[in-house]
Amino acid sequence: MAKSVRRRRRSGDNILDPRKSIVFLDANSLDDCHYCDIKCVEKICHLNNNLDDYGVIFQLPNLVRQEIDHVNTPEYVKRRACDFIYTTMTPLKPDESILSANLRSHFKGNGVGDRHTADSNHIFEALKYGAGYFITEDARIKKKSNALDIRVLSRHEFIVVLDKFEIL
Repeated sequence: MAKSVRRRRRSGDNILDPRKSIVFLDANSLDDCHYCDIKCVEKICHLNNNLDDYGVIFQLPNLVRQEIDHVNTPEYVKRRACDFIYTTMTPLKPDESILSANLRSHFKGNGVGDRHTADSNHIFEALKYGAGYFITEDARIKKKSNALDIRVLSRHEFIVVLDKFEIL
């Protein structure tokens, strides 16, 4: 992997107070497709709707808006997503273009086509805006992001972090 892909400073530094960074969400983190996920999604939405009480800032990458707007996205996910802040597309600086290209290459791996471009773009936006966490249910994103300077967790793993900091 190229040098310009930011790596974690310390391998054991996995826990960061979510109130001290931005938390990015993948579209699938708002879908409660399993009963046990409903409580996690409700907690995330509750935190988002009560920023002044909890101090956790959530954002969705701009390209997630396209996923949310897709005809197959359930209506309840679309309703939930309306309450969150999206990033805005801006022109990339030269170093950001390099990082974006390196992440695309890293996520593509030996794959063919642009199937994983959206994944790399989501992580790129999270890194660009200084997110400490990216919440997703996509195991491949979690695996590919393991060495990067961002904590990629499932909803349930993120709720465990919130519990450690006694945020909920």
